[in-house]
Amino acid sequence: MIVRKNEGKQVPIGEENWTFYLTGDDTDGRFDIIEGEIGYLNGPPLHTHQDQHDTFVVLEGTLTLQVGDDLFELKAGDVATAPPGTPHTYTNLDKEKKARILNLMTPGHFDKAINDFSKLTPEDIEGEKVMEVAARHKVAIVGPPIPVKLGLV
Repeated sequence: MIVRKNEGKQVPIGEENWTFYLTGDDTDGRFDIIEGEIGYLNGPPLHTHQDQHDTFVVLEGTLTLQVGDDLFELKAGDVATAPPGTPHTYTNLDKEKKARILNLMTPGHFDKAINDFSKLTPEDIEGEKVMEVAARHKVAIVGPPIPVKLGLV
């Protein structure tokens, strides 16, 4: 299977745009390949995946990654992974440049979670609805986003 640069499925979540090049539907459930651009102070709350490894490859910019309680600055070419059950999140602390990442989710089908999260309203994000969607996709929200943790918002 070949997927050209502009052929992926675009899914916006808030200010972020994710492009799914391959999903579990394409790979017999084995993995997803996703590209994302992370704007200043964007990113999810601290969370875990029950079944999935969440792997990040930084293509451009700087990604601040939290794994457990530790923060790491990842630059272009750096790779990090969070095994199932490991609390993790990310953000971009650079006001001038977006971080562009490639995300590999194993096993696949995380596109279904992203599709459901993309349908939530800002009110849903602050309420119980986001927890229901997360639980349905075997994700547990276990803490705040990095900008909240650092007192930046």
